Amino acid sequence: MYLPSRSYTLFYKLNLLLEIFDDFGQNRLKKQGEEVLFACGEAVFHEYWPLVGPEEEPGRIYRSMTWGPHVEMFILDTRTYRDVHTPDENDATATPTMNHILGETQKEWLLEGLKKSTRTWKFIATSVPISYPTGWPRPEETGYDGWSDGNDGECSGPEVELMDIFRCIKDNNLLNVIFLSGDVHFPFCISYDPFEDGSPLVYELGATPFHALCLPPPERGPDTSFHPNVLFSDGKLADQSFLNFGHVEIDESGDFVFNIRDKKGKSMYELKLQPK
Repeated sequence: MYLPSRSYTLFYKLNLLLEIFDDFGQNRLKKQGEEVLFACGEAVFHEYWPLVGPEEEPGRIYRSMTWGPHVEMFILDTRTYRDVHTPDENDATATPTMNHILGETQKEWLLEGLKKSTRTWKFIATSVPISYPTGWPRPEETGYDGWSDGNDGECSGPEVELMDIFRCIKDNNLLNVIFLSGDVHFPFCISYDPFEDGSPLVYELGATPFHALCLPPPERGPDTSFHPNVLFSDGKLADQSFLNFGHVEIDESGDFVFNIRDKKGKSMYELKLQPK
């Protein structure tokens, strides 16, 4: 991956002042005339994680990989292709929204991959959460950072894109789909019944942070648009006893065990599932 000319010097100068913008996306930075920040951040990412994309897009991050007969992982890129937050022309007080996070090409890649997968468990790794509204410092004014639009009971923006994914899972009877997410600085486990069928369609597992500021779950809880059932959610501000990591085990028969473990490896929460 290239770095722009003078990029190292420029990057470190900018890093002292700005690091990288909170809730950033490539298109937003381009619109603000600061795309060099994205280029520098992308270059450093590829230096730390030397990933190689396909020949037609060597810097591409989204990809899939398999482990044995039971696991396929779909890793999403939720920054490069996301839309810019756009204010409502008819309501100046409304929260700006993005139309999408993945973009059409990446979304279709994911849907086709899920439909073709022969593995027992399909994991979808997304760096932003499904239903916990995220953004800093005032997302209700500048726009939310994750899939949630911050409004309970209705879908807009990236939630429409996510609903397409849920509908594909339902319509094609794709079983054993697990979302892995984070970005909220507290551990959680949520099941979703977006079509109110009476049983979970997917699960979302979040183990975070391993070494950062711990935060409590928001009092308002998750966005209810996809009918979440919070199985576990806990944390306290700056309490290092909540530093954690996720641990997934799948045995030879395909049985699934997920643990949220503290910094010493002790289980804080356990979820056991058998494949359908």
